[in-house]
Amino acid sequence: MNSLLKKIFAPRRMEYLTIDRNFKITDTSDGLKRFADKPEEAVVGKEITLGFPEFFGIEDILVAIQQGRQADFHLKGIARYSETESPLYIDINIIAYPDGENLENRLFIFFEDVTEKLLLEQALVQKSNEANLLLSSLSAAKDYIDKIINSMVEVLLVTTLSGKIKKINQAAENLFGYSEAELLGQPITKIVTEWASEALRARQRYRQSPANHQPSLGCELFKDVEVNCQTKAGKKITIAFSCSTISTDIEDLQNFVYVGRDTTERRRTQEELIKTLEQEKELRKLKSRFISIASHEFRTPLAMILLSSDILKQYGHKLSEDKKSKQLDKIKVTVSNMTRLLDDILTINQTEALQVSFNHVPIELKKFCQELAEEIELATNKTHDFVFQCQESEVSAEMDEKLLRQIVTNLLSNAVKYSSPGSTVYFDLLVKKGWAIFKIRDQGIGIPQPDQGRLFETFHRASNVGNVSGTGLGLAITKGAVELHSGTIAVESEEGQGTTFTVCVPIVQPKELTT
Repeated sequence: MNSLLKKIFAPRRMEYLTIDRNFKITDTSDGLKRFADKPEEAVVGKEITLGFPEFFGIEDILVAIQQGRQADFHLKGIARYSETESPLYIDINIIAYPDGENLENRLFIFFEDVTEKLLLEQALVQKSNEANLLLSSLSAAKDYIDKIINSMVEVLLVTTLSGKIKKINQAAENLFGYSEAELLGQPITKIVTEWASEALRARQRYRQSPANHQPSLGCELFKDVEVNCQTKAGKKITIAFSCSTISTDIEDLQNFVYVGRDTTERRRTQEELIKTLEQEKELRKLKSRFISIASHEFRTPLAMILLSSDILKQYGHKLSEDKKSKQLDKIKVTVSNMTRLLDDILTINQTEALQVSFNHVPIELKKFCQELAEEIELATNKTHDFVFQCQESEVSAEMDEKLLRQIVTNLLSNAVKYSSPGSTVYFDLLVKKGWAIFKIRDQGIGIPQPDQGRLFETFHRASNVGNVSGTGLGLAITKGAVELHSGTIAVESEEGQGTTFTVCVPIVQPKELTT
């Protein structure tokens, strides 16, 4: 039986002994002594408690097993310590087997070396404890970092290289109006509607050659670049973003980290400031232009008045009544021209201040336009041929006669002023779907293309007018008068080929203008 037990126990590093009812050892395996606390006592004939002190106090259990009242008993993890060797851990299992000579059973006691198993379990427990401690530390660190991130005033977004959102902070939720759950996995274009070119180029360069950067250290792609964004409610906002790359847990895989602040109000303030500065600059230009034009337009007539008055003063007694009358007429005409210039300036000022009154009256347009064309033709000494055309027998309308006179007079006068003597000025009146359409076409010098966009600005004059006198007020006044009629004015011109102005106004003015 001993040889059989050896074959069974050898692979498991086990030894055994047997004891009788007096707890004396009756048989042992060869290697039993290495499991004993006192190896010299672990021999046949000796009480088991001498070599194995752990059996003290369990005698009742041993008797119960011998008598068949208990099947077995186990002692786990018994330690044996030595000054020269590492600790030895054993498990002890006790069972009974029948004794053919006695009514009571003998006991089989098995000793198993579980040192490796126990040390492995201890190592696993230690590793598990260390892992739990590390996990707890990581969880605490994550909570701490999350608190820092969510306490940031700046917006924080983390995306994949393809632009899928992986993380946002509380500031981003507050600003854009989305919860984190609504944005996770969504493309960043859900909130960024337009990237600045600098940001686009930086991201594109990184995607094309990520190997040129140092993933472990991260890489700043751009800083404080303003981009256009949109909130969940559809509000347009501007965010100044800085972007860097950050390594992930997966080797060679990077994410983009965006940190930004809302610059919407700052940009709006800057735009308003720029607009104000531009307006101030334009006002200074207008002031300079006005002084230049006014000094020119007033200097010549004042010189004419001074000359005529000197002639009358010094030579009045020698001049005939006819010559005196001519000098006085010159003064009168000159004063009238200066008064008209002042009236134009006053009209411009009132129009811009919305102080021009609108007084509509019934007008027969065809007759009104025809008579006005004849007046201009006579006033210009018939230097040009006027051709007026209207297919209607009469055109009844309600308009402000004074403002309409300014519109037509300014356009006809300009047609004469900027075209050669002997050329023709065409004046057409059309009626179409409740609108009166005035077309005035000349064969003059035309308007250069660059000047056409600024043609109706106060004091602006085309670059090709040369020495032709003018203040740059006429077309500005004309446009204001047209707009007071709820109408439109357009120009078609080619330099050297003449100009056509088209004015469209309602025949019957809207009620809000007639009250």
